Order: sequence, then structure tokens, then C-alpha cells
Amino acid sequence: MNIDKDDRSELHYAALEGNAEKVRALIQSGALINRQCKQGWAALHCAAQTNCCATASLLLEAGADLELRDVFGNTPLWRATMSCKGDGSVIELLLCAGANPNAENKSGVSPVLLAKTIGNDNVAQFYEKS
Repeated sequence: MNIDKDDRSELHYAALEGNAEKVRALIQSGALINRQCKQGWAALHCAAQTNCCATASLLLEAGADLELRDVFGNTPLWRATMSCKGDGSVIELLLCAGANPNAENKSGVSPVLLAKTIGNDNVAQFYEKS
């Protein structure tokens, strides 16, 4: 398993690229699903950042931890909320999987609060059921 200077693995990069086939292959070859880099990101944070529902779904099926926190206390759901750009598919996937919409980061900002403060794309609509 190749790990870079920031402790990111091939799985991190495949998730950041939204490369579902590579994510699938890495999972099948035994990649550590919940490995966190120096910034605390796991592959699910990466999939959420790139708003890639296919890779996020594969990671969840493989047992990715919904509540892992990065160094700022952000969960994958927080990351998905920040980067959704109007497409809430990853937000909805994470919520359906049981992600906590009220999990506050180190600054006291939960995904729900973040959604309400984002001024564009009506991100809060994805939390109406929460």
C-alpha cells in the first residue's frame, strides 16, 4: 500500500478523483477503509468533498465510519454539505446511512447549521427531514 507524506493512501486519491472502479478494486484488495491522513480525512471525507455518490456508496458498503472527524472536527456529512453545490445526493446518502446531522465540529458548527448559513444552492433543503 502506497502512503504519501501526508499519510494519504491510494484509496484517498481514488475517492478524491471520484474513481469508483479504482475504489472498488482497492477495497477488494484490502485497503484500510477508515485510514485517516494527517488532516484526519478518511476516504469517505474525500468522496464527500468531491460529491461522488458512487464512491461514497462503495465506501459505506465496505464499512466506512460515518462519524470519523478530521482535525477540525468535521465529519464526512459536514464535508458533503460544504461542497454540495446544489447536488445533495451524497448528503442524502449519508443521512440515510445514519450520519448525525447535528454533530458539531470544533467551532460548534453542525452540518445542519452549515446548511442554513450557506447562502446559495439552497443546501438546507436536503435537511428538511432531519
